[in-house]
Amino acid sequence: MGNHKGTAESIGRELQKWVMGNLAAAKWGEFHVNDFSNMITWDDYRIYAGGARIADYEADEIDPPSLDEVKLSYITLIKMFCESAGIEAAKFTDISKEIVSTLD
Repeated sequence: MGNHKGTAESIGRELQKWVMGNLAAAKWGEFHVNDFSNMITWDDYRIYAGGARIADYEADEIDPPSLDEVKLSYITLIKMFCESAGIEAAKFTDISKEIVSTLD
């Protein structure tokens, strides 16, 4: 236990950069980009988006999630937010892996 201390922070920072870059490329203003970035947080072993845990390096110590897996978890969370608001988000299921591979 504890072999991955610090991994959550490094992957969390990479996820933040990825999200901020995508929002900036989509022409969102700095205020909105920073607000969204602030939703991504971490502690020693976990990464959260909007308070929801999207990666756990303590529980998944044998096969810790990669940056791409964390991106997929993030995209899945966004899909859940859309569906909870009654927005059709089925297309996320089909293209989530493509989104991650093209937006790296």
